[in-house]
Amino acid sequence: MVFEEEEEWEEEEWEEEELLEDWEEEEWEEEEWEEEEELE
Repeated sequence: MVFEEEEEWEEEEWEEEELLEDWEEEEWEEEEWEEEEELE
């Protein structure tokens, strides 16, 4: 029983890390876009 609960917690951690990676990618894309705007 305790083992199952621990497994669920690990899955949640993994999902949070995935969201964090997506967010970092979006930040990077925004920075690229800002640089392009400055060139115009």
